[in-house]
Amino acid sequence: MKITIIAPIKGIVHTANEVLAKPELSWPGKIEVVYGDLEFGLEQAYRAIEGGTDVIISRGGTAALIARHVEIPVVEIAVTAFDVCENDWKTFRT
Repeated sequence: MKITIIAPIKGIVHTANEVLAKPELSWPGKIEVVYGDLEFGLEQAYRAIEGGTDVIISRGGTAALIARHVEIPVVEIAVTAFDVCENDWKTFRT
């Protein structure tokens, strides 16, 4: 089984790759991690499906958009209130 994680935030790409690099993680299939937000995430989903992925994992609006356009399962990473507050804080600081 092949899983593709389509991360709409580059920090998730980094975290997912760190977790997947741990030697104690044992998965018999392949897990690919790519960056993709909203429409670019949907493009990444199409590419992943063409490449044989069986399941897509994403979050928020990107997960919802992908789920509306593909026939394979899409697992959504929940967006928490903390995530929203953190994003607002980063927006106001810049």
